[in-house]
Amino acid sequence: MSHLLAICHCVSAFHPGAGVSVSHLDLPVQREKGSDLPMMQGSGFKGALRAVARGVLEKDVLNQVFGPEPEAAHEHAGAARFTDLRLLLFPVKSLKGIFTWISSPAVLARFQRELSFFGFKGLKDFEELRNSFDNLSDEDALVTSSCKILLDDKLVLEEFAFNARKEDALGKVAEEIAGLVFPQEPFFKDLLAHNLVIVSDTVMASFAEFSMEVVTRIKINPETGTVDTKTGALWNEENLPAESVLYGFVLTESAPKGLSAKKVAETVKKLAGLHQFGGNATVGRGLVRLNFYGEELS
Repeated sequence: MSHLLAICHCVSAFHPGAGVSVSHLDLPVQREKGSDLPMMQGSGFKGALRAVARGVLEKDVLNQVFGPEPEAAHEHAGAARFTDLRLLLFPVKSLKGIFTWISSPAVLARFQRELSFFGFKGLKDFEELRNSFDNLSDEDALVTSSCKILLDDKLVLEEFAFNARKEDALGKVAEEIAGLVFPQEPFFKDLLAHNLVIVSDTVMASFAEFSMEVVTRIKINPETGTVDTKTGALWNEENLPAESVLYGFVLTESAPKGLSAKKVAETVKKLAGLHQFGGNATVGRGLVRLNFYGEELS
């Protein structure tokens, strides 16, 4: 069996929809039951990537990797298995520097744990960084030694001010994560490496709930130029904001018709690049860039 790490960078706002809701949000995003952090279910990840693969792979290879079409689903399963895409980095407005990315101890620890589960080396300086998590209060924020968005010793994210604590180990971890997210974009790689911020788990959860992008939409009748009351008027739609970063894993095994696990993994890696995931493609939502990593991280 071969394993791939998938890094999903949201180039535009992204709506992995959870269906209709009775809350103040008519169309919320998918969220983890335990943490309430936004995510994309593995079934949606697989389906979106399969749609991409239809224009790239031959039909026989497509069916071996992703499984046959529904009418032939009883014949065999696909050789690639997809986990949920979980939140790794969340973009937040900064008083200095426009915006930055935040993460939290629990989010990073889970990322490290899952890398280990699937045979990857993990973040090599994580254990050194973990020592700084013990006394991290909701008023504190860990920043790199080269952080460029501080105002004296304060960090202001949206309307909240945090006491900035510089940690050398965070710079090393941030540089490693930046290399995964922006392998070919030096400007943004440096931006993330310098300005990644670690906040408490409570603060992370709060930002991931109240700092999501919410779009109010309305359908207009083209004949009257007014609201189309027959199909519904006003609705609110929740999106992961642009620059969010998620991660997941693709587990591959030998296909029933001859493709080896390694070949299946190589085939999935060919699907890296800029794609459209989720709904609302016609209004510019769901542009994501996928990077896949395999043996080079083992």
